[in-house]
Amino acid sequence: MIDLIHIGDYKTGTSWWHLYRYPQGNAPVKTTHHQHNTSNDGGVWRFSGTEIRWRTGPPNGMDWPTTGSRFCFGPSRHKTLSEPLRFVCNDVDTQRGLVSQVAFAIEPSLDRNRLFDITAARDACLECYILLKQALNKNGINCATLDMCDASSIDVLVCSDIGISLREAIKVIKSHPMVRILYIPTEPPVLSCLHSSAILGVLPFDRVLSWNDDFVRRYEHGVKCSIGQPLIDPELIPSQPFWEKRFLVAIYSNKMLRHENGLYEERIRAFDFFSGKSAEFDLYGMGWDKSTHSSVVSSYLGKCGTKKDILKNYKFSICFENSKGYPGYITEKIFDCFVSGTVPIYYGAPNVQEYIPSACFIDFRDFASYEDLYQFLVNMDDTEYQAYLDAVKEFIKTPQYYEFTSKRYAEIVLEQIQSLMNEPKSRRTVFGFKLALLKIVMMHPFLFLKNINRCRRFLFDLVAAW
Repeated sequence: MIDLIHIGDYKTGTSWWHLYRYPQGNAPVKTTHHQHNTSNDGGVWRFSGTEIRWRTGPPNGMDWPTTGSRFCFGPSRHKTLSEPLRFVCNDVDTQRGLVSQVAFAIEPSLDRNRLFDITAARDACLECYILLKQALNKNGINCATLDMCDASSIDVLVCSDIGISLREAIKVIKSHPMVRILYIPTEPPVLSCLHSSAILGVLPFDRVLSWNDDFVRRYEHGVKCSIGQPLIDPELIPSQPFWEKRFLVAIYSNKMLRHENGLYEERIRAFDFFSGKSAEFDLYGMGWDKSTHSSVVSSYLGKCGTKKDILKNYKFSICFENSKGYPGYITEKIFDCFVSGTVPIYYGAPNVQEYIPSACFIDFRDFASYEDLYQFLVNMDDTEYQAYLDAVKEFIKTPQYYEFTSKRYAEIVLEQIQSLMNEPKSRRTVFGFKLALLKIVMMHPFLFLKNINRCRRFLFDLVAAW
């Protein structure tokens, strides 16, 4: 007997495909698609690689294989199955014949489930979603990007930026008014005005998972959740000799953001200072090739492939967040340095030392001027330098580090999804949802006017999408 594990569903036209996976070690040899129409159940089976797909008609006519059902096929053009197959459906909803469904509204480049493909983005930054999908599936919950789901079957919709996904959220609410919405914003208010605490706290969502300590303390439906970073294996941290490393590097995209808490201009000041010193300073990233700024022209070495491959060759890295002044806003930038064996010069979250020991990084705020910082760096010997790297290796063994990992992120999101599913359902209407958002716009008109370019799509969909 071979047990097939249910792993997901998707819709094409009026037909549904339900995916089952062979257990490891029992995968079929053939990887060619082969469709087999059975005479006794009216469905269609398709074999491909390590999966079997079961197709039925429109949702009202679904005839799902149930837990423990056994099907046995004889010889075919491509395959002989000598053992019967038993379908193992996780947590089947007997009313609809469906397991719970979670959908992710994300940017179009990650549609078609590319959100769960580690190769779809660099530096393993999608690892947290891959681990989340595995955790959800293990607990009998299907998950997919929104474009791969039937909107009427979605139990929980997960969004990260309502500014770009409002139209999709409205579509889901219209199809399934009982849907629960989990919001996980990652961008700070500098990049999304909708993520300021005053606005975020009144957005019409069931739960908000945020890195923002002030927001979580203030709002009952706020849950602390750091931005999930790829797991660091201390044994894989590069160990380049101190004297072989170049001096200083910065890796950023050229995004001009004018905001009172933005750090774009501070980065430029850092480039201007260090490019004029004798010690090496190199700049990598997208968008700098067209810049005519003198410090950029003299230090820019091109785009960055994998950050680790660049950072490991440098002693220090300018590690300024996109913004300052937001407690808990600690992104991948400092962890990119940790995984690369590079010492970060950090500036961003005002309470960073509550989360990461000061022995692991150089705090930019400790220096009265760039000259003071420069003298500190050039006079550091290899023993002092190694102390930073050793502190990092100790830190990543602690529970404090675990809170920042992709694994912990997956655990928190799973817990909140399960919690939402167990709560009494409330009915939403498109009108009520849009009215709540419209009230927010009317309460903060100058904020939206000031950020009109970044809010244009949101405002248009707020009026036009029904």
